[in-house]
Amino acid sequence: MQRHVNSLLLGEYIRSTSGGTVADEIGAFIYGTNYDRDKTINYTVNGFMDFLVNARNNVNLAEKIRVITRGTVYETETIDRMISQSSSLIETICTELKGTIDSLEEEKSQATSVKNQRRLAYRIESLWTQNLISYLSGNNFLPSNSIPTNIVDLVVASDKKNKNEDQTIKTQRQLSLAIQEYAPGREVVVDNLVYPVLGIEKRGKVAANQMLEKNISKC
Repeated sequence: MQRHVNSLLLGEYIRSTSGGTVADEIGAFIYGTNYDRDKTINYTVNGFMDFLVNARNNVNLAEKIRVITRGTVYETETIDRMISQSSSLIETICTELKGTIDSLEEEKSQATSVKNQRRLAYRIESLWTQNLISYLSGNNFLPSNSIPTNIVDLVVASDKKNKNEDQTIKTQRQLSLAIQEYAPGREVVVDNLVYPVLGIEKRGKVAANQMLEKNISKC
């Protein structure tokens, strides 16, 4: 039920800032701009937390919360407690992701090779550009009905012998399938090329890559 309260609160906040789109990135919600730095959004996690502070005294909002919690175990919860839980969770989720991105940015700034810079840039972009709604659903902040969760990315690297420049390629699977299909030591086919598995990266969590040899061959 807390997820539904969170959804109501976030929706009310977004509407108060002229709204957003379903394509908005989680990184934009944290930093106020999309990954390409060519678009800003009017709602951010800091703005949302300020909104939640004032929401405690909003009679109309309190009534909306009472409506959706009526007849549930949350009916006896105080409005202040439900709002506090929402604030604490969104802060934890966004602080964790921001810390990961900031750490990768710092590592990228100190990388001495172009290859490492590209690898780190890809990881930053992958985290930053995750869909806001899907990310918050996958991290138990919003209801997840009909929204795919437990999605993992397969990360492989091309060989300079077959490409003009090194690049990273990503495909996705549900976690239950990826555990088998992306197991270390296996090979996958992407665009008629065979790649050994380089690692998997779970959306909504800090990446945990298992690196293998980056040999590549034509199908």
